[in-house]
Amino acid sequence: MENLLFDIQPTKGHFSFVVAAAGGKILSSFESAPPPANAIRKNQTGTLKIRYWGDDNLYPQFLIDWVEKSPILAAKLPFQASALCSGGIIYGRKTKAGFQPEFDPEVETWIKSTNLKRFLPDFAVELVKFWNGFAELIPSADRSKIARIVAHDSAFCRISRNDLPEFRNKPQRVYISANWPEGDSEDSELTINREMIDEYGDRIEQIRSGKESAYMYRIMGPSSGRVDYGEPPWTAALKSKWLQYSLAIPEAKLAKITNGMMVFYHIEVPEDYWRAKYPDWDEKPELSQSRKKETLDEWIGQLTDKKNWGKAILTSYTQFMDGKTGKHISIKVLENPFTKGELIEDSFEASAQIYQAMMLDATLNGTIPGKQMGAGSGSDKREAWNLMMLAMKPIMDLILEPVQFCFDYNGWDYEVLMGNYYIATQDQVSPDKRNIGNPNPANPV
Repeated sequence: MENLLFDIQPTKGHFSFVVAAAGGKILSSFESAPPPANAIRKNQTGTLKIRYWGDDNLYPQFLIDWVEKSPILAAKLPFQASALCSGGIIYGRKTKAGFQPEFDPEVETWIKSTNLKRFLPDFAVELVKFWNGFAELIPSADRSKIARIVAHDSAFCRISRNDLPEFRNKPQRVYISANWPEGDSEDSELTINREMIDEYGDRIEQIRSGKESAYMYRIMGPSSGRVDYGEPPWTAALKSKWLQYSLAIPEAKLAKITNGMMVFYHIEVPEDYWRAKYPDWDEKPELSQSRKKETLDEWIGQLTDKKNWGKAILTSYTQFMDGKTGKHISIKVLENPFTKGELIEDSFEASAQIYQAMMLDATLNGTIPGKQMGAGSGSDKREAWNLMMLAMKPIMDLILEPVQFCFDYNGWDYEVLMGNYYIATQDQVSPDKRNIGNPNPANPV
């Protein structure tokens, strides 16, 4: 193979890059552009160093509270995150014949040692829930490799300000604390901070020539008009009140059950019955209430206990000589007020709106609250799953961006893909030609 010469020359904030063969023939070259411009907000709310996340710096905690109240969000945000990375990762190279998975012992060792199986779902759920993910990268002692990658709780992370002159043209920092709700500050002894990787700068050189022991790779989901923190799409259900509406429905039903009067039987008893049953009825009026209750409890026991299913009760009545009957015991079954399915249509509509805001096909849920309670067929679920895997490719790439950077930094010339996306691309290929049986022969993450 022909020897190649590489030459990098910095020039007034630019640098030129030249690849030449040993004989001097230039094979490739380009001159870099200046660093990209970063939008800067004036009069940012916050302390001297950190940019508040929300007016009170507790917006993530506010979102967590709403997620924990909603059965849909509490279950389906982790489901969505898990679905994106449940197939693990595969790595390989693009060829004319398509993507070719590879097996590299050094990569496999790194995957195991850094516990990438744990990182992927942890980082994915933070990005899906908050639209902001924070991955800590720890270089080796000689800075030749990224030795570890760790996902942080987004709710604990705050970025530094960049609006004051002394903070411009410098790498931003990420401040990490579990005590923001208690009024913690960036100067607290319990608050740690990391230099943030400039995702549009020379990321590798930032670490290679740096002196810090760890760095933070921040990922922000696409959010037009947002400078500091991304806004998760599902919050549209909160801002449009559909989330609150969905939570008000069970509260209304519970209030009806708790406070409403539920009477299922109306039993009419003629006054003469009591005199026949209790000969001293008129002489002991003080016992009338307890005797009625005793009799009613006996009848209710026969009417309601599941052990009495299919049984009958016996009552008597009087018939006169003219054929007419006297007053007798009558048991009427009243209409159950909870069999009409009130608010079911409203529940279905609210749930559909929440799924829409989550970018999640409700078919994947199995059943949807409402009269239809539709689960969809197996083929519907498969199509919905494959469509989600294909449509969410940009989000998968965001989840994998810190991992892909680790590959690039460590000198592994592979492209990293989510396994589920790769499988979805093979769906239209005949089974005998699919390369999905075991994309990564060693042990896919």
